[in-house]
Amino acid sequence: MRKSTDKKKPFPYKKYRFHWEDPTGHSEWMSKSDMDFIKPAEITTEAFLYSKNQRHIKTFASYIEEDDGSYTYADVNVFPSSCLVKMLKI
Repeated sequence: MRKSTDKKKPFPYKKYRFHWEDPTGHSEWMSKSDMDFIKPAEITTEAFLYSKNQRHIKTFASYIEEDDGSYTYADVNVFPSSCLVKMLKI
């Protein structure tokens, strides 16, 4: 357990609101007008940015700061960068 006199390092992650497109699927028969109307769902995720590159964005929403100062992550998402619509720092 960390002593209250220990200096705490600053949290190294920033929180964002991510808007991204998620594929949708339908297994029923669809008419031409239904096919013309179908589109991906736009998802909103609020989370901390773990990493971002040309291929992937990794986020997490929960974490534990361990006694040694490292972090353990939960509520993790990984999605293709090409699905990102916009990303706003909050």
